Amino acid sequence: MSISKRITVRVALVGACEVGKTSILLRAMGKPVPEKYVATIGIDSGVYRCVQEDQYVTLKMWDCSGDDRFGAIIPRFLRDSKFVLFCFDLSRPETFESVKKYVELVDSIMKGNPYTACVVGLKKDLEVPFPKKNVRNYAEMLSATYYEVDASHESEVIFLMHSIAKDAVVGGNFILEAVEEEEEDIIVHRQCPCM
Repeated sequence: MSISKRITVRVALVGACEVGKTSILLRAMGKPVPEKYVATIGIDSGVYRCVQEDQYVTLKMWDCSGDDRFGAIIPRFLRDSKFVLFCFDLSRPETFESVKKYVELVDSIMKGNPYTACVVGLKKDLEVPFPKKNVRNYAEMLSATYYEVDASHESEVIFLMHSIAKDAVVGGNFILEAVEEEEEDIIVHRQCPCM
């Protein structure tokens, strides 16, 4: 297989505190998820690499704290993002209301610059019954893809990462990098086992 391009996609994860954003980030990087909640202080970052459509794709991810104390630093990271994952906790349906707040925040920061939105329901394993029609309708109104993820299952996180990478390649929503020598120490996920 010949790799034609090397691209970078900047991805921001936003949502209320304790919805599971950090769990996605850690799982995408192949790290374990802590048993106890550990608050994100400001911003955490990580990288996921894969191959999509014969292109190396690097997802540079920023896990933005849901704590209002860090509201002043988050715009800097959102401004450069091409994808925004609006996250909420399926075991706490009230956290979906924060998604609407974050959509308004991101739209005001982006000032008309295009980005791709995804609405992500997390903690699928702990889900409580609630009507998800409103969530799906809201995602559709945003032209966003809706995902439900259990971060304790690495395959679900990998599927999410590959879906983002594929959407970026197909939609042209990325930064093109110059192709350099093959890097030996980088783990590249060739394909998602789910796709």
